[in-house]
Amino acid sequence: MPPLRRSAAVGGQPTPSPPASTFPFLARTHLSTPALHSLFTPIIPPALSATMIIRVRLPDGSPFRVRLDDRGPPPTLAAVRAAVVADGRVAASPPFGLARDPKCTVPYMPSEESRPLDALGVRHGDWVYVAGQMVPLPAPVAAAGVNGSAAATAAAAASATGANGATGGAADAPAAPGADKPGRCLHGPRGMCERCAPAEDARARYKAELAKWRGRGMSMAVLEALEALKFKIKAPEGDPAAASVSLDSAAAQSFQQYLASTGFGQQRYGVLYGTEAPAPPKAVEGDAEDGGAGAGMDTSADDSGRGGSGAGSAVDTGPGEGEVRPKDVRVEVIYEPPQMGDGETYRLGEEIGGGDGKGAGDGEGGSSGGHVSLDMDSRAERLAGWLGLRQVGIVFSARPRRCLLSGRDVAVVAEAMLSVERRYGAAAAASFVAIVVTLAEDGQTLFEAYQISEQAVAMVRAGVVKPAAEQKPNSGKLLTSEPVFVEGKEVTAVHTEFFLVNVSIRAHDGWLRSAFPAESRELAPQTVGHMAGALDTGMPFYRRVSDFHLLLFLSNMLDMDVDMPRLAAAVAQQRELTPDEDGYRLMIEAIANPSGQ
Repeated sequence: MPPLRRSAAVGGQPTPSPPASTFPFLARTHLSTPALHSLFTPIIPPALSATMIIRVRLPDGSPFRVRLDDRGPPPTLAAVRAAVVADGRVAASPPFGLARDPKCTVPYMPSEESRPLDALGVRHGDWVYVAGQMVPLPAPVAAAGVNGSAAATAAAAASATGANGATGGAADAPAAPGADKPGRCLHGPRGMCERCAPAEDARARYKAELAKWRGRGMSMAVLEALEALKFKIKAPEGDPAAASVSLDSAAAQSFQQYLASTGFGQQRYGVLYGTEAPAPPKAVEGDAEDGGAGAGMDTSADDSGRGGSGAGSAVDTGPGEGEVRPKDVRVEVIYEPPQMGDGETYRLGEEIGGGDGKGAGDGEGGSSGGHVSLDMDSRAERLAGWLGLRQVGIVFSARPRRCLLSGRDVAVVAEAMLSVERRYGAAAAASFVAIVVTLAEDGQTLFEAYQISEQAVAMVRAGVVKPAAEQKPNSGKLLTSEPVFVEGKEVTAVHTEFFLVNVSIRAHDGWLRSAFPAESRELAPQTVGHMAGALDTGMPFYRRVSDFHLLLFLSNMLDMDVDMPRLAAAVAQQRELTPDEDGYRLMIEAIANPSGQ
């Protein structure tokens, strides 16, 4: 064994002195053991030694590192939030939350964001989890940002959002490929993975096989294609993607009061604008759930305020791997587009837009002033985006009938879901709800909520279902343009019950007011005189104008590109107008009271 000796470089501990035969270069260069240790000592830059790194997990599962300087005041959780906002990939409205665990069941309280991270138990290298929604990116931006920098992707997304004037503009812009898939691509620019690879369309493959056939003979491939192209109808399985829907009680009351004033002699149609959030775990079986057919609305309003439904007290086991937690849909606004209904059904004109923010002849984006009535859909879509809302469903009325939803209803809902899928992605379309308002036998108005199965949407996408204009308005059968299999038989009319999923429905008191009359009502048109009644309250001005229908009425007079975004921002943030914006208050009050009284 080599002799031991003391070395100051290793804290005075005895270390073996390697012989020259082991390291021949020591004899040639005369390097001592302390000098040899200094060769392998890592050099740490002074800047990094004073940097605290916090790892952040975004809602789509992608990681994000935040570097904080701890040489001055202790870093706080607010600095982490500011870094996430600056990154641009997480939607800032509605505000996202920060949590301690991956399932976001133990969130940080707003009062804790000003405390030092050390006081919260967050150390260098710890994880912080973000609970919120990712910013949807247009297809060109997503393609450039798959393997690019996050900053470049966020900047391109902000540019695209500004071009439309609001997140989720009226145009049906296609969603990015893989935008609804969690995670991110980790390969090079020429690679491909399951997330970014284009999904194979089996029907397109079978149709290509039939195109080669051209009626010449028969083969197993042709028989397989002919069989596979026919839909085999089956009832939906599993829980719905929308666990529940909560409807603003004032909006629902206004909608049903107008129906009652017409004696249900003029059926109505509306677009539901709101938000969605992951559903809390089920605490008790049957708690606040209506398992009966139709899921009638509970009229007792909760006071959960502007946010989503509160989580239960049960332990959250969370969804399994590969599963997506159902969503709680929260409806804040019922927008009624231009329409002309009768006693049989609602009618939106020749081109039924399905409530996608575009009516017949509708242009893209709102023009200044917006005096064209057909442009109202575009202005409503942009206004909802400024308020942090998006389309989450549709509502329509129907006369008493034997079916729950007619074939026309199913076709309209499926077309609306495809429109939402094009604008917001498949995940947003999955939680799309349809609410039907009918008159019960005892004279009470009944609200029922449903979802349409994925198979119905696939049939409309493939062109198998006849257009909504060709469907019978009050028939319980969905007409198809080609035969489909139902329980082993070929039919061209399918009972709509095969495509319906019940959704529980309840009411809540929303953060928006409903003092101003709704739009597009033939028997109760909006007038300037209604403004005085809606604004004549003791509330602050931002609360008086926190009315979607009033703001949409004001968009006829104010500029949609300059004035309305600033006024809507004050409403969305629930704040007083700045001195530069106070002119809007004077202008609106002057319009409401031209005599100055």
